[in-house]
Parts: sequence; C-alpha cells; structure tokens
Amino acid sequence: MENGGFIVFLEYRVHTHKRELYLQLLDYLRSETARAGAIIRHEWMESVDQPGLFVEMIRVPDEETSQRVISLRRNLALNGRMKEMTDKLNIWMFRPAEQSSTGEKDV
Repeated sequence: MENGGFIVFLEYRVHTHKRELYLQLLDYLRSETARAGAIIRHEWMESVDQPGLFVEMIRVPDEETSQRVISLRRNLALNGRMKEMTDKLNIWMFRPAEQSSTGEKDV
C-alpha cells in the first residue's frame, strides 16, 4: 500500500444542526488521533449524495497503531465532544489485499 501498511476507515453521520460545529473540530480530532502514534495521512470526506455522512481515512504504518487509533476514536465517540454530534460510528481496519494475515503474499 502506498506510503503505509494500514488504513483505519471511519464512517458516521453528523446531525444537520451540528455540522458547522463539527467542522470546527477537525483540527482537534486530527491532534487527538495523532496521540495514537505515527499518522501518515488523515483525511475527511463528506458524501455528496448524503450530506452529513462523513468518512475518515487514516493511514498508519502498522497494525498496532491501527488498533490504538480505533480504540482512541471509539472512546472519543462515546465520551468526547463528538458524542452529541454524531450517530452510529463504524470503524474498519484495512491492509493491502495481497498481504495475508501471516505477512505472506496470497496466491
């Protein structure tokens, strides 16, 4: 995978009346996420077809950092500033398709 081994992918809906407040928190969320370890790239996208539906793609170097990002962001969603602004947080961890769980290439 270009520039890093894993991607943490988050998806959630921001309440319409909280959207502007949420957008003001992006720098805060970026700095809080960086506490989990080396973040190679962190970007946000908002759905064109479903306003208020956001995804985040966080590229990290390894599975350990991915797990820390996931734990930290779940905690922020349950206890942090995002709790009152969002619904239904989904988080997934992705690795390169050619890499098996043992690190060998699949045939």
